Amino acid sequence: MNWPVPSPRESYSRRGWANYVLVGEIACSLVRRRLNLYNRVPLNLMTKSPPGSKLLDVLRKRVSSLIAEGRMEEALRVAQTAADAARRQVSGGDAPARTLVSFLLTLADLQRALDDHAGAERSYLEGLRWSEDAGEPAVFEVARLQAGLASLYDFTGRESEAAPLYAAAIHALDALGADGQLEAAYLHNNLAMILKGEGDFVLAEQHYRAALKAFQVGLGLTSTTVATVLNNLGGLYTFMSRPEEAAEMHQKALEIRQDSDGRNTPDQAQSLSNLAAVFHREGDFARAQRYYEQARHLFERDVRGVEADYAIAMRNFAALYREQGDEAQASATEDAARARLGDRWQE
Repeated sequence: MNWPVPSPRESYSRRGWANYVLVGEIACSLVRRRLNLYNRVPLNLMTKSPPGSKLLDVLRKRVSSLIAEGRMEEALRVAQTAADAARRQVSGGDAPARTLVSFLLTLADLQRALDDHAGAERSYLEGLRWSEDAGEPAVFEVARLQAGLASLYDFTGRESEAAPLYAAAIHALDALGADGQLEAAYLHNNLAMILKGEGDFVLAEQHYRAALKAFQVGLGLTSTTVATVLNNLGGLYTFMSRPEEAAEMHQKALEIRQDSDGRNTPDQAQSLSNLAAVFHREGDFARAQRYYEQARHLFERDVRGVEADYAIAMRNFAALYREQGDEAQASATEDAARARLGDRWQE
């Protein structure tokens, strides 16, 4: 018997485990992609002027202004000019290394935002090299450099390289005390996802729990970001064969999403699909069917952007019917989803 297969949203995560993948497990990234949680902290706007010349200060303000206006390509060109000027001044002893580190962080973030992954990697690594000469005042910049590079690796399929960088960034942010806790929460969530994919469920749970606690303190108990982590925890507990806790997490996520967004959103369909999958897996077919029906209703209101979630939820639903010997309903469910999705049904 194949277990139900709820699905990840591709823009957040590409990871699957065995043949059971929960709908909407969400990673967090420094670069905005759809809901990218980590970018609730904006691109490094360099609001604190690093020591340096008046020219660097003018360039810093210009980069910040362009980013705030959404003019990313122009901001990138100015950031490259600023980084070049900072290199010359730092090399000549006219500015501290932290000045260059700050500009390289902004440059790398912009390169990531514009999908120049190779350029972003070079800038993050250069920033980390220069940070070795920057001393204690650059702790925050170092953490952001590590987090940015980790996220870059994570979202380009290099999870094994991302994990130690996430851990290092979390350690650096923890050293900042309360000021670093909320930023660290996003990284705890990402690292937990990698650990889950590697099968280290115990350590993954610790990181999810750390993320959940920090978000609850920093954003409030009913934040939709809290709902995201609850969803991810529910997925982990499913893999750990802890169905009661899995259902509890998904139910809490659903309630937050209903209270925050009304009662007709794709995120709620995600939670309903995951609840259905938990009960499906446990053999509670009546309850699973009820949640699948509710999820289908929400998905079909507007399936754009959540096609992968909808497809896998409907495959699960069809599997439920087959397990009960109802081939006609199984085929009808698949045919209806196929008609809506066309080629996307095969992905």
